[in-house]
Amino acid sequence: PFASYEFDNIYSQAQWRQKTSWLSRLLQQVQPDMLALQEVFSLAELSQLLRSAGFDYVVSVGTPELVDQHFFRRPVVALASRYPLLEVAAVDVPAVAAELGLANFQFSRAPLRALVQLPGLGPCQCYVV
Repeated sequence: PFASYEFDNIYSQAQWRQKTSWLSRLLQQVQPDMLALQEVFSLAELSQLLRSAGFDYVVSVGTPELVDQHFFRRPVVALASRYPLLEVAAVDVPAVAAELGLANFQFSRAPLRALVQLPGLGPCQCYVV
């Protein structure tokens, strides 16, 4: 029963079920081990859906801003993984931008960095932007 970006565009229960069913079917079909997500508004609901699909690790470095009872803005990025996450942190954007010579650069959603323990490979740095 939430809206994003537009106050007058709130999902009906049928639309919400359609969206979550589509994602569940896609995950069953594709069988990913890790999933990077952008524009996450309903983080708790998404985490529950992903955990039921076998992703034991679902993280974000922020929370979507709830403006009122039904309206979100400022979504976040998230990472879902079947493998253990050894570290999770927000990326220090000003430091990275300065290293790249970019003045006043900012992401619309805080990037996430995670150290994932991959079987047969060991620790692997993953970024979600």
